Amino acid sequence: MFDIEGLGKLVGEIGRVKEALKCLRIEVAEGPVSLTLNGLQEVVRVKIKPEAAKETGRLEASVAACFNKGALASR
Repeated sequence: MFDIEGLGKLVGEIGRVKEALKCLRIEVAEGPVSLTLNGLQEVVRVKIKPEAAKETGRLEASVAACFNKGALASR
């Protein structure tokens, strides 16, 4: 048979884990870019050094690399 009560407890536990992950902070940097992600791999903050704005190609690559580094760190 299907245990409805057990399922309810599991759903509640999943909610608590999600809230804990949302509070977790992971900070990563790549060149002129630094990102802060939470445990759900959502970007919370982006910092870019002003001199990086002159080289958009490099800036784009740095943002991508920084995000990927943060996503790997949060696993």
